[in-house]
Amino acid sequence: MVDENTARKDELEADEVELPPTQTPEAQSEEPSSDIRLVTDNTEERVQKTLTNADLKQSQVEILALQKQLSEKRNKMEEIRLMLNLEDVNTIGSLEELEKSISDPNQSGEDAWKRRFNYLLISYQEDIDRIAVQLQQRIEESERIRGVIKAAQKDTLLDCYSKDAITKKAEKKFEESKEAGKPLSVLFVDLDYFKRINDTFGHQVGDRVLHDFTAMLNSEVRDRDYVGRYGGEEFMVVLPNATLEEANQVAERVRKRAETMSIMAKNLDGMDAEIPITASIGVSRAELEFDQDHEKMISRADAAVFQAKESERNLVVSSTFKEGGEPDFEVVTTGERKIPEPYERR
Repeated sequence: MVDENTARKDELEADEVELPPTQTPEAQSEEPSSDIRLVTDNTEERVQKTLTNADLKQSQVEILALQKQLSEKRNKMEEIRLMLNLEDVNTIGSLEELEKSISDPNQSGEDAWKRRFNYLLISYQEDIDRIAVQLQQRIEESERIRGVIKAAQKDTLLDCYSKDAITKKAEKKFEESKEAGKPLSVLFVDLDYFKRINDTFGHQVGDRVLHDFTAMLNSEVRDRDYVGRYGGEEFMVVLPNATLEEANQVAERVRKRAETMSIMAKNLDGMDAEIPITASIGVSRAELEFDQDHEKMISRADAAVFQAKESERNLVVSSTFKEGGEPDFEVVTTGERKIPEPYERR
């Protein structure tokens, strides 16, 4: 009858998995493994173009696989330690010493298997050290991929999403809303007479206006909303789970806050001047029964902001779907408001 220890020893030997050849940490840091897909000698621009969320998911899959290998090796090491009554792997000598003792013809049967499993124990430790290095490499790679993807989603100048990223957010949230039957709205926010600000005060001052306006916009929308720069001085805000009425309230809050903003700057002739800020805003909602995709919703918001700019600006105009025809527009802003005037270049 085979005893339990002998059976478990045979099982441990049978379960031993061959791993790739061992590299020292020094060698790995000098010459990255060929299966690491993040090409370190590329420019950041090229890396941004090639890395996607699929790369991030693949990297995370590799991390999970290495973590599993690491856990299995450690569990097997613990089993061997318990069988050999060892508390510390360092008490069992080096592989070279064990290789000599294993080949000793005078050793007893019990000594032979103990030495054999001492050897296996050290082999496991070496595997664990190597897997740990590989795991750290994959984690660092994953973090870099995540950072590159995140950077690619951001506007190059402002603290908000890029046009491509905010459009993809709108598409994703439209699909989620259609599936769940929940409301979705968008805002198109356009700074009034921004080109005249650039022409009168220069592009550096124009960038300051954009920066301050973006900070205000981020502070006034809801925590679950997404702000992106759609182009030039035009922004799009995606409002998940927001009815048209709720979106109108957010838009009017943004408009009123913008109306209180101003920036002191010198014009191109060197004279001090105050730059008042106002914005025209178009609002639309996803018509989940009729819209085939998010583009219809965006188009209606764009049309609404055009209506606001045609009506003296500094207005919120809401757009609703009209089956079989052009969208209906409604001016949301009521009461007194500033009527912005274009700057004249001196």
